[in-house]
Amino acid sequence: MRPPISRTVLILVAMSAITLWPQAAHTQSGSSFKRNSEAGEKAFREGRYKDAELIRLDAWIEAEKFGPNDERLAVAFRHLARAYDAEGKYSQAMPMLQQSLAIWEKGPHPQSPWAAATMADLGYLYDEQSDYKKAAALMERALAIVEKFPDQKLCQLGPLLNNLANVYIDLREYPRAEMLLKRSLDL
Repeated sequence: MRPPISRTVLILVAMSAITLWPQAAHTQSGSSFKRNSEAGEKAFREGRYKDAELIRLDAWIEAEKFGPNDERLAVAFRHLARAYDAEGKYSQAMPMLQQSLAIWEKGPHPQSPWAAATMADLGYLYDEQSDYKKAAALMERALAIVEKFPDQKLCQLGPLLNNLANVYIDLREYPRAEMLLKRSLDL
């Protein structure tokens, strides 16, 4: 016959479960976020934008559990915005990119390639809405960051130079546009 479990042992087990449960839930949520992010990226690359939107929406919901300033939430905002943009839902994409950028700017990595990619995407949306000055300012900031990380693949220099050149053409700043295009050709 087993001796009865003492009340102290039961309390210790219960306290351990209460302490570890949020950590386990956070880990499970993290893996769900990663799985949804990867599946959303795959759908996006395959041109299945509606599927990408729905999967990325699930990733965004998971990312919200990490807290309002977590970089995974910034990534989720950006990914969802890109799906909206691909579907022509610009009014939905804009606030997502603005929130993503706000998280990057407040966080520990405001000069990261992820922040630059978000700035470039937001600049592109401003360009599409003919707000060229905002577009140029964001793309210039992105360019300054990208130049610090020449080997990264997230925000590529060539397309950024071309998009920024197009903004300067729209602003009728042709010498600046020409310089950027020449630089792009030299890559």
